[in-house]
Amino acid sequence: MSHFFTQQLHYFLDFGPAFVLAVFLGGVIGWERYRRHRAPTVTTFIILAAASCMAVKGAIIYMNGAQISDWNLPASVLTGTGFTGAAFIIWRENSLEGVTTGMTVFFTAVVGVTVGLGLYSPAVFATFFTLGAMAFAAKRWPGTDGVDDKTRRPRILDLLKRPRQERAELEE
Repeated sequence: MSHFFTQQLHYFLDFGPAFVLAVFLGGVIGWERYRRHRAPTVTTFIILAAASCMAVKGAIIYMNGAQISDWNLPASVLTGTGFTGAAFIIWRENSLEGVTTGMTVFFTAVVGVTVGLGLYSPAVFATFFTLGAMAFAAKRWPGTDGVDDKTRRPRILDLLKRPRQERAELEE
């Protein structure tokens, strides 16, 4: 019985710090998107980073330190997340919306996988460096973040309202 508890404690000590770091970094990324009034929510980024970390770290623990067969699991996590991120990209009236959000979703999964592999320093560095670069770009090139500079409202909200307004005008 004590072997079981010792083994579980070992798993917890191996898994716990990685999971906490993935949740923290996912929250930091989500907060940056929230601060810029962009979808999805902070919790989405937290869950994405945590799930990516858990999938990779859980597989490594389960396989008892054996190598993951040619990186199949991290590749699968990133492939699935790529499809999810693509769902945020919309083509509207000769402009492409949601590319940054889609790429941020993908980046968050990469951060989670990196933490799950035990590469904590690169994950922290990449997260904060990328967020810094995004903040610099938003200040250097205002208006490119998809937010109306006068109202600070996301432009996508105006695009979503437009079809209703057009329908109302046609009915009159």
